[in-house]
Amino acid sequence: MGVCIMSHSCASSSSCGARWRFRQRRLVLLPKCLGLTSGRHNLGFLRASLSVVSALFLAILGPPMFYSFRSNAKATGLTAFMVFTPSIAILAIVFFALFFAASRLDSKWVRVLLFWTPVTIISTLGFGFLVLVAILWLHVPKGY
Repeated sequence: MGVCIMSHSCASSSSCGARWRFRQRRLVLLPKCLGLTSGRHNLGFLRASLSVVSALFLAILGPPMFYSFRSNAKATGLTAFMVFTPSIAILAIVFFALFFAASRLDSKWVRVLLFWTPVTIISTLGFGFLVLVAILWLHVPKGY
């Protein structure tokens, strides 16, 4: 374990490559070995993964819900939730593109309105639906 110019122990044998960065309009020395140099990449990965998850949930769960509410069907069954169809793939790609584009908007309030709010609601409802299905699958007796 070497000692870097920030006088903390880092895993590298040489200096950790600390660099001067602008943070909140101040010039700050941030070491690379602590992983503090770029939080934007982590947030970009979070936004992209939330876009993917929300797009998949919306593409898989959206059309069957729309169909059942539109046609007043009382029992659509599990065949309505067909996952591996071309229409689901096309819808997932379109929703991902929309969410990803909304996540890169410049205005904070528009980004919150068009990205963070829908993605959070859709992801929460989608994971809740998956948990509900898992609990029902575990507790319903099999063999009837």
